[in-house]
Amino acid sequence: MSVMEITKVLRKSRVDYVHGFLRDAWCIPTMNRNDYHRSFGVDNHLLATLRNNGYSFGRWCLGWKLDSRMVETNLKTKPVDEEPTAVHRALFR
Repeated sequence: MSVMEITKVLRKSRVDYVHGFLRDAWCIPTMNRNDYHRSFGVDNHLLATLRNNGYSFGRWCLGWKLDSRMVETNLKTKPVDEEPTAVHRALFR
């Protein structure tokens, strides 16, 4: 399950608790200091949705154990043969 799904199951309004718990349990890697204030060229609706839940794009990528730079470039391209990539599947969830 994703951090957002676990947050919904626990009936929490923000993901801070679940993300922090999983990070402290070493299930989610810690974010590099360079990425704290990095801006990403992804859809503003996605960024707003994540922000409303107390999440950033970088932390969302860490929750899925994906590289944020790879995710950013992957979301800008259309999947080959309409087969969704791991990034697209994570986004749909």
